[in-house]
Amino acid sequence: MVINSTGLHADAMAEMVGFDVDEEGHRIHWCKGDYFSLTGKPPVRMLVYPPPPLDDASLGIHSVPDLTGRLKFGPNAYYVDEINYRVEFELEPFWRDIVR
Repeated sequence: MVINSTGLHADAMAEMVGFDVDEEGHRIHWCKGDYFSLTGKPPVRMLVYPPPPLDDASLGIHSVPDLTGRLKFGPNAYYVDEINYRVEFELEPFWRDIVR
C-alpha cells in the first residue's frame, strides 16, 4: 500500500511513479475560495449557513464570526489553472450569494 500525501501536486507525483491519474480519475482540479469581512456592527454573532449552492464547486457562502467579533463571509469557490494567492473574483456573484 502506498499513501501519497504530496498535497497540491499528488497527481504529478502519482504520474512520476507510473499511475495513469486521468484513467483512474485522480487528476487534481485546483479550486480557490475567498473570505471577505463585513465592516461595522455585525447583524449576527453566529454561523449562518446558506441554502444549497447553485453550482457544484462551492458548499455555499456562509457567515463566520472570528475571535475578534468581526463577521466574515465565505468561502466562494472557483477553479483555477495555476496556483496563485491573488484574490481574483467578481463582487456581484459573491454579493448575490450572500443576500439570497
